[in-house]
Amino acid sequence: MKEKILLTKEKKEALELELKNLIEVKKPEISAALALARQNDLSDDTDDLSIMLVEKESFEDRIKELKELLANSKVIDKKFCTPNKVSVGSEIKVEFNGKKQDLKLVTTLESDPLKGYISEGSPLGKALLKAQVGKTVDFKVKGRKFEYKILEIC
Repeated sequence: MKEKILLTKEKKEALELELKNLIEVKKPEISAALALARQNDLSDDTDDLSIMLVEKESFEDRIKELKELLANSKVIDKKFCTPNKVSVGSEIKVEFNGKKQDLKLVTTLESDPLKGYISEGSPLGKALLKAQVGKTVDFKVKGRKFEYKILEIC
């Protein structure tokens, strides 16, 4: 059995919304545009038709990818947060360079450092997986050392 892909509730909802939009809006639009292009394609210039076919294939691939991803996903259950153990889905308050930050440890699929969503596979994410409240974790990136003090977990 395949290992489930862990997603936050928000990410799963966003993926479901994207899938719905592709199926209900984008796919009919591209199909209608293709039908019109085929009717009007009396010349040897088939560039527009070729571009639309590639775009349609791209939509179909993304729809298939989203369906597979959603079928093989599991929403991270926040009820079971353990304050002494960081895992995917943990919300962590840290101090870095004298400033407090709220981070969330997520899978690489959801990583968004600007939102504070840190991938479990990143250097910071790997360091956080070993973290405990009150401890300082450190890691190096390109020779630079970074230190984060763990203030809260959950």
